[in-house]
Amino acid sequence: MRVGWDARSLAAIFMAALLAVAQSARAETGYTAYVKLSGRIESGYVVLFLNVSLPAPTNALEFNISRFGDKIALAWAKTSYGNTLGRIGDGTLRFATEREDSSFYIILVVDAISTNSTHVNLEIPVPLSPLGSVCKVEGSITLGTTFEAEALYGNFSGGVLGYNLTALPGYLDVVTSSALLLNVQLAKVTFLNRTIYLSPGRAVFVDTYTLRSEGGLPVSTFSLTLPAGYELEEVAADLFRYPGRYVSKHSSDNSTLVLIHLLTSLQAPGQEARLQIKYSTNFSGALNAFTGLGVFVKNYSVKVCIQGVAQLPSHLVTEEEVFDSTRCYRVTGPGPIFRSDTYPEVSMSASFASAPAMPAGLLAVLLVVGFLTAAAGYAAIAKQRRGVPGESGAEQILRRESGAKARELLEKRRENLMILLDHLREYRSRGAGVVKVIDLVQSYARRDAELQSEVSRVLSSLGPQGGEIAGRVQAVSDEIAATFKELLETERLYRRGRIDKKEYKKRVEALEGKISRLASELGRMARAL
Repeated sequence: MRVGWDARSLAAIFMAALLAVAQSARAETGYTAYVKLSGRIESGYVVLFLNVSLPAPTNALEFNISRFGDKIALAWAKTSYGNTLGRIGDGTLRFATEREDSSFYIILVVDAISTNSTHVNLEIPVPLSPLGSVCKVEGSITLGTTFEAEALYGNFSGGVLGYNLTALPGYLDVVTSSALLLNVQLAKVTFLNRTIYLSPGRAVFVDTYTLRSEGGLPVSTFSLTLPAGYELEEVAADLFRYPGRYVSKHSSDNSTLVLIHLLTSLQAPGQEARLQIKYSTNFSGALNAFTGLGVFVKNYSVKVCIQGVAQLPSHLVTEEEVFDSTRCYRVTGPGPIFRSDTYPEVSMSASFASAPAMPAGLLAVLLVVGFLTAAAGYAAIAKQRRGVPGESGAEQILRRESGAKARELLEKRRENLMILLDHLREYRSRGAGVVKVIDLVQSYARRDAELQSEVSRVLSSLGPQGGEIAGRVQAVSDEIAATFKELLETERLYRRGRIDKKEYKKRVEALEGKISRLASELGRMARAL
């Protein structure tokens, strides 16, 4: 009887101690705050959304992120009085605002995803409560049913990580997760090239996105969100405009969702597609040069072009190019691009030139020489180096960009062929079957044909120089296609037992050597442009 009383007493004392600790924590940190959490995989990253409600206003909010600071690609918060970016240091994430507020809407973009040859792996730091506040935390992070996950505080079931707890100040969950690569659809934008063309009252954005697949399932769509006041003009792949049936728009009061069905889906990890999005908005002295379209972009370049002269903040301009009356200003970005309101507008003044006319000197020369053959030669040179007579600065810029695009595509073809050779060696070293080898060759042959089609379209816009190189490229392309055909035939003959292993190896080595030489020739032509 005495023993039972002692046990009950000890239990009561223990519970009283726990309650005292909890009450002490609340006394030190104030009343319980509230955090509503959600998250998902988006654009190749994990995006977390936190709605934080505090018992009292503050102008500084801090979270414990321990050793995971390098995984936070973007930290952004919005209050009733404006937006602010987070700062990371000494294991904490800090948001500082000019005015106090008790409600913070926070977006964290976490570089949490890594891949290998078999799996997609996640390591996600999830801040649950700010320093200085005991928080009631509710919400969920959706990963998908293909993933398995473990967490310190969340419960994972059916592809969703759920939270429902009271968290002491500075709680940080660490989620680890993985899935088979073949079961995951995953793509990210690896680079954005943005050119903004200014004209009186209007600004035209031309965004070229490089989209890369990083999962095993095909990627067939790409979506973005245009803010209110922006109008979609066209979607293109290099110089080929997307038909209307491949682009759908869904408008609301504040934005327009644009869904693009890729003409060629990305079928395997590492495959890339380039999309050019042209859209416009009103211009009256200020411009959101770093507006995001709901797609996270870490690496990008931005330049502003005007037929005339523009005055931009000097700390932003890193380079200035002049093409007759057109000037282009390359500007440095403040950080990753994601939302339309991540960064403030850039103030700029613009002085527009009148419509370009033929230079007087050139006009005089043409009048003197008239119909002489020399005039034709001069015009060809002028067209190639400076643009055709009367060609605007913007057209000259596009011509130069077409040359750069042709070089890029030729180099891409070279890389595609060299990667094929690497994969063939890998397949043969591990004894992959002939059927798999044939599928591999056919896949890369289709990709090479697609790239060649793009190269032809770009070269056709380069005038005489493009025509000359196009003929050489076509000759090499014919050889590549013939070599692919011969390689596939060799694989089929070996599969049917029509040639022995010795003959098979001899033919394969010769054909792969030829592919390597042709790839080198493409590289030389790219450098010649």
